[in-house]
Amino acid sequence: MRTKEYVAQVLQFVEASETVKRRLSEDLLEHINAAGGDEAIKRMGSPKDMAAELMDTLYADKTDVIRELVKAKAELRESAGYEYISKTRLFGLPLVHICMRGPMFWRRNQRNVAKGIIAIGDIAVGLVAIGGISAGLISLGGISLGLLALGGLALGGWALGGVAIGLLAWGAVAVGMYALGAVSVASHVAIGQVARGTVAIGENAEGLYTMAGDLATRQDIRALITQAYPNTWQVIIRLLSLFHR
Repeated sequence: MRTKEYVAQVLQFVEASETVKRRLSEDLLEHINAAGGDEAIKRMGSPKDMAAELMDTLYADKTDVIRELVKAKAELRESAGYEYISKTRLFGLPLVHICMRGPMFWRRNQRNVAKGIIAIGDIAVGLVAIGGISAGLISLGGISLGLLALGGLALGGWALGGVAIGLLAWGAVAVGMYALGAVSVASHVAIGQVARGTVAIGENAEGLYTMAGDLATRQDIRALITQAYPNTWQVIIRLLSLFHR
């Protein structure tokens, strides 16, 4: 860490007048440079710890109070994050709400949730939601819930994810009415290496209508699905057979 950067970080945690801060900055820079630069910084510890020591020196008779003040200020800086709320609103919601609280987001607090037509945050709820945990008409996130859901764990009408659960599910593990994945389980059509459904297509397939996946062509799959479920929308049939020759 560069000396000036370290000193600047230390002073962020110091409660003192600007005059005192300037003096501390000069003294600290001089001390670090004289003591070996980066090696001296390593010995001095984190900026927060160094700030606490400086505050102890400045306010020797109020050590416990000052240490708590430095700790509180450090926690505030770590949890403050970033938030943006657009002035434009639709249906009572901001057009865009961004709320990023970092590692503190999981604490139960309404201020940690992004809510808007377009919501982006650690927890996001909106028409279009993007976040660690997201819920919306179109939802993208680690855990995602929506009509169109994309995520590590996706639940929705059309779900795409590592684990996907939905009306139409695509994922490593897919569960739904129509499922496409390495392991797929469906009430109607399942396509995957391991497939379980009324129509099952895969290397290990179990169902009322089955077909070996490595032998199946696009036309074969479409014909089998149409035979079992003649009223299935063509767009769904085409999506399910998309990756076959």
